[in-house]
Amino acid sequence: MRGHSEKSLLERRRLTQPYLKVREDPDHRSGFENQGRKPFARAAFALFLFKPKEAIKMKLFGVSVGEGNTKVGDVMTFSLPSKKTCPGASAWCLRHCYAHRYEQIRPACQKAYASNLALTQDMKAFSRLVIGILPRIMPSFRLHVSGDFFSADYASAWVRICSEFPQTRFWGYTRSWAVPDLLEPLERLREINNVQLFASTDPEMPLPPKGWRVAFIHTDARAKGMLCRAQNGDRLTCETCGYCVQRDRGHVVFKAH
Repeated sequence: MRGHSEKSLLERRRLTQPYLKVREDPDHRSGFENQGRKPFARAAFALFLFKPKEAIKMKLFGVSVGEGNTKVGDVMTFSLPSKKTCPGASAWCLRHCYAHRYEQIRPACQKAYASNLALTQDMKAFSRLVIGILPRIMPSFRLHVSGDFFSADYASAWVRICSEFPQTRFWGYTRSWAVPDLLEPLERLREINNVQLFASTDPEMPLPPKGWRVAFIHTDARAKGMLCRAQNGDRLTCETCGYCVQRDRGHVVFKAH
């Protein structure tokens, strides 16, 4: 919560207060479902915002969870250091890595991602910690704005975490599917009903196994699917679009950053 004024914290508390009864009422567990064109209900969105006690708890245990950005919207994110945690990265990916460039100009992010990586030295403790500190009601959660699934044990930790939050839609993009030893745990992760995991690829990578949703780069001759609307001038975020977090949708095409 560093950088937030006391006034902004009080404003967030004021916004969320009317919706706190949703957390306590079991009849509202599905309150995050689609309403009209917006993929997440207003009540769930309000609950999702960081409240002071949650931010303090995360800071106390050394977990750095992002509050979103202009592309994903007001969505919690978890990241790791770029490149060093990306065993499936191609030469093309390493040359064009936007997360690495971002880390270079934002040392605080680099430090936060390194702190998150340090927590994974004990995977069982890591999964228990994340399960224990995340809000019990979140509409969605983005895995890895930076970094990737770097080991089978780490992917399995997210299997445990995502299974504990069936009401939350987790999504992410990974090149680690290209590492033979990581494919099986990633298959288990993407089989969870509330997880949408895309196989990222680029012109220098093969296509993933059949059944995966694919995240293409627009310069790839094989690219097919919906062009990312957050990049396409539609004034949308991942939060307001909702395409990638919904099951039974197709591939997605990104412009190179």
